[in-house]
Amino acid sequence: MIKKQIPLSFGKSQAESKNSETKPENGDKGLAFGGVGIREDKDGSMISLTDLWKAAGEPKNQQPAQWLRLPGTEKLIEALKEQIVGLSHNLIKTRGRLGTFAHWQLALAYAKYLSPELHLHVNKIYMRYRSGDVTLAEEILDKAAEENMELSVKQALSTLNRNEFIGVLKCHEVCGFGFARCTNCTYKGIWDRTAAQIRSDKNLPAKANLRKNMDTDELVTVMFAEMLAKNDIKKRDVRGNTPCADACLQNALKVRKVISE
Repeated sequence: MIKKQIPLSFGKSQAESKNSETKPENGDKGLAFGGVGIREDKDGSMISLTDLWKAAGEPKNQQPAQWLRLPGTEKLIEALKEQIVGLSHNLIKTRGRLGTFAHWQLALAYAKYLSPELHLHVNKIYMRYRSGDVTLAEEILDKAAEENMELSVKQALSTLNRNEFIGVLKCHEVCGFGFARCTNCTYKGIWDRTAAQIRSDKNLPAKANLRKNMDTDELVTVMFAEMLAKNDIKKRDVRGNTPCADACLQNALKVRKVISE
C-alpha cells in the first residue's frame, strides 16, 4: 500500500515542496538523466514516459505507445491494478503535446525496458521518497521484463524465418505483389483474415509492422505455416505468384486445422 506522497521537488525540504507544486511543463531536476529533465505530474504519482524515452536517446521502435502494446506490459498493468490499494486514477494518461504519463511503478518498468542505467537512476532517486512494498514492485517489473524479452527473441526468430521464406519465394519466381499475396494467403488460411483486416482488428495504423504487434502464439503459428509452405514449395518445385500463393493457403489451412483441434 502506498501511504504517502513523494515530495514534489527532490532538492527541497518537504515543507518547501508543499508551497511549490511541480507541474508537468516543468522538468524535475532530481529525475534528470543525460541532460534531459523527466517530468512528474503535480502530485508526484505519475512520471513522463515520453521524457524517459528521450532520456534514453529516443530508441527506434521503443516509443511509449509501442511498449504499452506489448503483452508483457499489458499483464504488468493488470497486476498493478490488483496490487495498488486505493488507486483513484488511471495508470496511464496522455497529455497532448506533453506526451504520455504513467504511474511511477509502470514508469520504472519502462525505464528498465529502455536502459539498465536509466532504470537504476530513476529507481535510486524515486524510491528514496516512496514507502510501500518495493520488493513486490521489483518482482512485478522483473516478470514483465522477462515476458517482453521472450517476445522480443521470438520476434527476432520470426524475422529470420520470414527472410528465409521470402528468399525461397524469390527463387521460385514470385515477384511484385506476389509476396503480399502469399502473406495474405497465409493469414487467410490461419485466421480467415487479410493483413489489412488484422491491422484493423488490432487498431493499428495501415503501415504498422504487423508481426511486431503479434503475441507469442500468433508469431509461432505464422512461423509454422511459413515453414510448411517453404518446404512444400521447395519439395514440389512450385513456381510463380499464383501457384506459390495457393501453396501458402493450403499449408496455412493445415495449421488452422491443427490449432483448432
